[in-house]
Amino acid sequence: MVKKIKKNQIIFAATILITMIVFLINLSLISCKNIEKNTYEIDKYTELRNNMVDYQIT
Repeated sequence: MVKKIKKNQIIFAATILITMIVFLINLSLISCKNIEKNTYEIDKYTELRNNMVDYQIT
């Protein structure tokens, strides 16, 4: 009886750890994608701003 409870607790802890690791990996992947998207948009806006400056000069 005691061994069964311990085995169940170990399995429970292992599943929690695995789910936490998977969750953290997903979070890091999502944040990386968002950073890439934000830098792309910033590049787009800087390009637009540079074009506006060119128009103002001429």
